Amino acid sequence: MAKIDIDKFVSSFIPALERAGFSVTAGTIRNALKAQGLECKDGKLQEIADTQEPKFKVGDWIVFKNDSIYYVNKVFEHTYELIINNGDRPKIPFYIIDKVSRLWTIQDAKDGDVLMANAPFIFNGNLDGGIGCPGAYCAINTLGNFQIPNKPTHWTGHNTCPATKEQRDLLFQKMHEAGYEWDEKELKLEKIKPEVDIDAMVKEYRNNLPLGDYQSYGDALAEAFKQGLENMYNLMKK
Repeated sequence: MAKIDIDKFVSSFIPALERAGFSVTAGTIRNALKAQGLECKDGKLQEIADTQEPKFKVGDWIVFKNDSIYYVNKVFEHTYELIINNGDRPKIPFYIIDKVSRLWTIQDAKDGDVLMANAPFIFNGNLDGGIGCPGAYCAINTLGNFQIPNKPTHWTGHNTCPATKEQRDLLFQKMHEAGYEWDEKELKLEKIKPEVDIDAMVKEYRNNLPLGDYQSYGDALAEAFKQGLENMYNLMKK
């Protein structure tokens, strides 16, 4: 790379940073250069020697100081490409991530988190026997079916990590197909209540009444039938 006069570079670089709203300090400039793989040495701007080893590797789950969790998707040119749960893929230099992050462990898991082992499951907050084997409210079993464990003991202890968006979506799809939904606030499974079109059922009932009953008592019978359906449906929702 051709040497660049640092004075000329900074004289144009500082105004650009200030226009962008940065408070310009020596550290600001140094970090901005490092993000581009550059450093100032002996008054000249040059590429940083490619000697910095990344702290994390592709496939790692990492925890920031603010407890945010990210997946390391790529490692290249002093930079990590991370994946966030919403699908964003920020690219952040090693020197930033390595200072403020650590590897995720099962101790970071919280009650109600969706985790992944051999299949996705919802963690119930229990680590069996203190040996780090997480328990599950529900899961997809090895046959690909939705399952609610009979006991609150550990579900699995094999390479547990946070679930990706795709794995979470699969779990909730299987859950819905099995007739359940997850209450995130109460941390419990609920049976999906059937949706009933009462008016359509009353119309069909009325149309199937014998002609004599229809002419003489159609309205009263239909109203009584409707009231019975509504009472039954309200009981089912409790």
